[in-house]
Amino acid sequence: MFPRSTFCGRINQHLRDISFTYLHERVNEENALSSSQGVGGLAKGGPVSSVKAVYQLRNTNPGWVNDLIAAIEMVPDSIFFDEQNRPLKREVEEFDRQIYNELCRRFQGLGRMERNLRLWQPEGQFEIDIVLPTSPRTLIEIEKGQLPRLELDIIKIMSAVFLRPEEYAYGCLVIPANYIELKLARGQTSYQYVTEHLLRLARPLFDNSNSARGYVLREFCVVGYWDPRGGEDTRGKGLL
Repeated sequence: MFPRSTFCGRINQHLRDISFTYLHERVNEENALSSSQGVGGLAKGGPVSSVKAVYQLRNTNPGWVNDLIAAIEMVPDSIFFDEQNRPLKREVEEFDRQIYNELCRRFQGLGRMERNLRLWQPEGQFEIDIVLPTSPRTLIEIEKGQLPRLELDIIKIMSAVFLRPEEYAYGCLVIPANYIELKLARGQTSYQYVTEHLLRLARPLFDNSNSARGYVLREFCVVGYWDPRGGEDTRGKGLL
């Protein structure tokens, strides 16, 4: 018999895998139609980015996760390479822009989308990459460089949620599930490091509650995407 903690951990992972499979099937069907129609100015039928894994802290399956996965998977792989098809060595800012533009299309008429929102003026230069007009609003941080600031991303999201709990209640990290190997984390990917270590460390913050509304942070998701600069894609071979 497994220890209770191990058994519960396996059950929770199984539920997350089922949830991701369901979300991914729906997104693939939608994107197949969108790609054939050339939605959002993206190249028809061209290679696109791939979401490899989705972690949900509370397994609430908020609807915006579907839209975010779909937006990521509409991004063409070509933005990660130069004109000679060489992998870009810098951060790919176009990745953020493509995701933002697709989310704007999906949330059109539902409220104000925001990008690079600075909540801490004039005290600092910190920004939130994308804010979705959910109710309450969703804060998204995107990493795509060799030196991701994962701890800072979590701090920024939690700071906003604690400062304005009536306005913000959802957080999400969009990070590579391949390509980057973190030296200080024994070669783990950003996705592995966050889901296996950082989220455990930050759990007391995530589970802060208000007796009237429950958890201040209603859901925190981590979306791990396949960066085409990292080599062979393992689409269809299961979660990383």
